[in-house]
Amino acid sequence: MKKSKKHIRLNKIKRKIFFALPIIIIITIIFINRSNLFKSETIVITSTLYNKKAPIILEKKEEIVPLQEEVIVFDGLTMEELTNKLNKSLYGVLNNKGNLFAIHSTNYGVDPYLATAIMLLETGCKWNCSYIATACNNFGGITGYPACGNSGYKAYNSIEEGIEGLFKNLYYNYYQYGLTDAYSIHKKYAQDPNWAIYVNNYINEIKAK
Repeated sequence: MKKSKKHIRLNKIKRKIFFALPIIIIITIIFINRSNLFKSETIVITSTLYNKKAPIILEKKEEIVPLQEEVIVFDGLTMEELTNKLNKSLYGVLNNKGNLFAIHSTNYGVDPYLATAIMLLETGCKWNCSYIATACNNFGGITGYPACGNSGYKAYNSIEEGIEGLFKNLYYNYYQYGLTDAYSIHKKYAQDPNWAIYVNNYINEIKAK
């Protein structure tokens, strides 16, 4: 029995559809997957950028610390500069103790050059420090109790205490009475007629270093 032309044509179309259908399904799946992928990426991006609950990270600004001006403490010098200058005139047990002289000079308002000069004259520490300086930490030829052996000079427990004792003596026994230079201090401090001259010579040496 012969098939009609219409029936033959229909069968051809069915065959084409049958072979083409898998390809169409595969293309459709790929398209759907790609669409979902693009959509999910878009959601992630937009949620990151526009989610109000997302934390906002701010860059920490660096603090600008203003430079502090160096304080002038004496003779146009800062504390460090004064310490270094005094150290050039300190020997023996007082080597590198300029910081203590500088600190006490500012605390008591006593001229550090004057105090250092008196110390050099009274102890001989420019060459060899005297017994009362090395054994009893007395750096100003100061009399008092407790005594340094049988000398009548005052004994101090430490170098630091002895240095402060020098400044205390000058402040309480001389400066408070208006005696603030070698010549005015001389009569009360020492019997040597040339004492003030020697002190001023040391002051000039200290200043020149």
